[in-house]
Amino acid sequence: MKIEAMHAGQERCWLPENAARRGFAASLLGALAALGAGCSSDAATVLDQPPDTGQPATSPAVLVGVIAESPEGRNIYVGAEPEVPTGALDTSRYIEFGNVDVSTHGGAIFVWDRDPATLTQLIVGDDLSIAPGPTLSFANYGAAGGQPVYISDTRAYLLSAALDVIVVWNPSSMEITGSIPLPPPERASNFTDIFAHNPIVVGDSVIWQINSNDWDTPAVYPAATLAIMSATRDEPWRFVEDDRCAGTDGASVDERGDYYVRAGAYWGYFAAFGAEAASVKTCVLRLRAGETEFDPDYQVDLRDLTGSYINFPWFHVQGSQYVAQSWDTTRTLPADPGEFWSSQLVPQLVDIETRTAQPYPDLDGTVMVQSSEYRVDGVSYYELNPEGYTIGGEPSRIVELRPEGVVDRFTVDGLWALARIR
Repeated sequence: MKIEAMHAGQERCWLPENAARRGFAASLLGALAALGAGCSSDAATVLDQPPDTGQPATSPAVLVGVIAESPEGRNIYVGAEPEVPTGALDTSRYIEFGNVDVSTHGGAIFVWDRDPATLTQLIVGDDLSIAPGPTLSFANYGAAGGQPVYISDTRAYLLSAALDVIVVWNPSSMEITGSIPLPPPERASNFTDIFAHNPIVVGDSVIWQINSNDWDTPAVYPAATLAIMSATRDEPWRFVEDDRCAGTDGASVDERGDYYVRAGAYWGYFAAFGAEAASVKTCVLRLRAGETEFDPDYQVDLRDLTGSYINFPWFHVQGSQYVAQSWDTTRTLPADPGEFWSSQLVPQLVDIETRTAQPYPDLDGTVMVQSSEYRVDGVSYYELNPEGYTIGGEPSRIVELRPEGVVDRFTVDGLWALARIR
């Protein structure tokens, strides 16, 4: 299995399938590629734009990103829809890019190209057409592996791959406004895979999850680590750790503003393999709203809840409910750790408030395709493919995750982005 990460050195658990190329428009890709190759200043470069009418677009719009992968490489196709699609997806109007990440903020689409470290704003018209806007280079800051985190219309962060600087920038004017030097986390020399992921704005703070892995031994850093910094002031982050469980594999914030992090030992891998695997515990931990330390009285043990410390990524359904997929303890772990990622798991609907679990049969017998959590207007969407990870296979079903089961929404070769634009 190929793991597509949410950070520079490692990849998120994306299992791509159909790599058939379609007749998508490539003009924007060429323009951005040429621009990224020569962009080295902090100023945004503006490509050709449609005339400014002075009236912002107001029609509803949803971002859809599609992936096509082959042994030769990867392409991402980006489009805007009036709502989350239904049925077979028509991508004839979509724009082709290389291996990019895509996000939305303030009614615009942002395309992050890691290699040249450039971020391009795409303007979405009322007719859902997409036009290139300014491109901003972060190359001078070593930020090629970063993930943008949008705080407001005038303030956003982008973290460097080395975890040593945060670039502060304005997503409306597309200009860099400052930078914040950071102390990277201190780790023993064997933990060579150290990365931050999934930044979330929580109150007046931004919280990153920090993972530290040793793939050679293998071993995981024996604690859950978060990096917390102000969302409004230029000051370094601080680290918060809890050694009751290991790793950080996803998080959510409830309606009270409480932050819950799943300390899952890199999706259960380090609870399954390595000399210390038997002692690795996984759990859900909490930071209460307004607090910057873990709640010492809160811990949801994953073995108690799901039957195993080995859990793949969870997907938020609603409230305190999640779809969890855990290792079947009646089965023997594969001798080849590489086969672990394509395993069939036990799907359950779990509730971390009531601490209960029940079967979720709509995912029985399936293999997880990817780890990304897509959420639009309070509804979570999940990529379901009968063949799991494969290139040139069947299209995926994109389904809504509901407490009572899945609801089919649309089909696509492979999903890369799904988010509200406006």
